[in-house]
Amino acid sequence: MSSAVEQEFEWSLKGEYELHPAGEWKAVFTKWERDEHEKFGVQAKLTFETEVVDDDGERRKMTCWAKPSLHPKSKIAKLLAALGHNPQQWTEEQVKSFSLTKLVGSKVRIVVAHEKKKDGGADEYVDRITSFLPFKKAAVKTAAFEDEAPAAAAVASMEADAEQIGKAAAAPPAEKKQKAAAAAAPAPAPAATTTAAVDPFDEED
Repeated sequence: MSSAVEQEFEWSLKGEYELHPAGEWKAVFTKWERDEHEKFGVQAKLTFETEVVDDDGERRKMTCWAKPSLHPKSKIAKLLAALGHNPQQWTEEQVKSFSLTKLVGSKVRIVVAHEKKKDGGADEYVDRITSFLPFKKAAVKTAAFEDEAPAAAAVASMEADAEQIGKAAAAPPAEKKQKAAAAAAPAPAPAATTTAAVDPFDEED
């Protein structure tokens, strides 16, 4: 009777929850929720979609909880640091106007570790986010306030214009004539382009 019952199941040594691979992974901050815990109080539940893909083709998700604090050692402050912000330099008005919603869609690298459960057995582990790192070496700063993005764009535009003006002034006379002739020539018809799917984990965007 026992063997007949066992044949009805596909036995596995794996648990119902599969740990996210440990290590450093690209991730996108997708959402946050307010969470009230009886023991830990009010917290923010942060959800990240990582570059790890499941067998069913879905990207893995990681969550972590953070207290509503901008202290340098807080999880939120560490996330902001990975995005190029230092809350300790903000004005009182900026601190009051800060919102996690403005960071949704930001790209970072998360460091995932496997840690033994405090109340579990010898082989019972959980995966957790231990730290945040910039998405790439020259991290693109994510605007935490509405007035930051236009200012950053204006500075970048000014720097680009200055670089082009400097190159034009330093160009030899013959090269200047060639560029002038090229500018006067009619522009070629634009070639047909195909819109490719955007990879949220592409470091070039």
